[in-house]
Amino acid sequence: MLKYEKCFKIHQTEPRRRRSYRDDSFTDDVLEKPTKEFKTLKTTPTKKLNTNIKRGADKIHFQNVRFEKHVSPLNKDLYNDDDNDDIDDDLDDDSDEEVDDVGEDDEPIKSRDANSKSILFSYIVFVIFAMIVVVGAAYYFNANSSINSYFIKDEPDHQDKVKSILEDVKKSLRNMRTKYKNQDYQFWQDAYISIANIIEAPHKPSILLLIGDKADPTDCLAVLLGNISSNALRSHSLLLTPEKFKSDMGSVIESLRVSIQDNKAVIIWDLFNINIEALKAFHNLCDTVNPLVEEVIYIITVISDEYDKEESPLEFMERELYKKLTGKIKEDAIQPLITRITDGAILSVNSEPSVDDCPLPKATTL
Repeated sequence: MLKYEKCFKIHQTEPRRRRSYRDDSFTDDVLEKPTKEFKTLKTTPTKKLNTNIKRGADKIHFQNVRFEKHVSPLNKDLYNDDDNDDIDDDLDDDSDEEVDDVGEDDEPIKSRDANSKSILFSYIVFVIFAMIVVVGAAYYFNANSSINSYFIKDEPDHQDKVKSILEDVKKSLRNMRTKYKNQDYQFWQDAYISIANIIEAPHKPSILLLIGDKADPTDCLAVLLGNISSNALRSHSLLLTPEKFKSDMGSVIESLRVSIQDNKAVIIWDLFNINIEALKAFHNLCDTVNPLVEEVIYIITVISDEYDKEESPLEFMERELYKKLTGKIKEDAIQPLITRITDGAILSVNSEPSVDDCPLPKATTL
């Protein structure tokens, strides 16, 4: 029994013996003091610490105010903190001043936007004005493209003068009709339309083909129609026989360009007897899209014993030209040339037994 009591006493004194090995600075009072201070800090925060926390929250809120003012006033509620309602008056005043500064910073941005809009508006106005000037200039020059060198398009009575010219053409054709009575009504109608086309639309050539089995009255009618056309165009007429065409396409074009411009009614006798190289020049002469000379009428005669008046004049011309050109020029150039030559009215000429003679041509002969 004494043995167990002795052991128990030793066990009770052993912890105190262990504390004796500790440093004297770590006493019970020192160990307990930090625990008390920690408990006090954990349970009851001081007023000073609470104020610092609030001021930190105020600064965060102030930064949010600047951010929301700069980004979008619609998002204001997203950046407000309901727990920070007790912001100091000093901070409120500072916030108002900073927000006002942000508003002042927006003024240069608005000014730059206004300047950009003003420059854009000025540019649009300039472009519209330039387009108006271009369109107006195009219309002006188009309006001043005269029917001929005698008339000016922008004259107020231009249409009246055109009507007067066409009336003179009708009168001259009626006088011819009284002498050449065997010609069909369609002959005179198509002749009038061909002359009227060059009067009303001088920007492209007018082409008139006369097909007959004899030179007389075919050539005679061509010269008379050329005289009427030259009078309407206030110009002269030019007569070209097969002998006058050179055997080089380039030479034909160069030699005829100036003469055609000076004499706007061109009479070409006996197309089928013109040499092949010269015929190739008709691809340029009769071009109505990109013409060699714009304000001109070509009156071309075709003399052929093989022409059957029951046949279409167009079919006859296409067939005979194809026969004449095949093997002489490139195959792919034949049809375009035929199309250019036949791109107009083709008139069938009847014989005139009652006409004894043909008046001498007034046309200039090369």
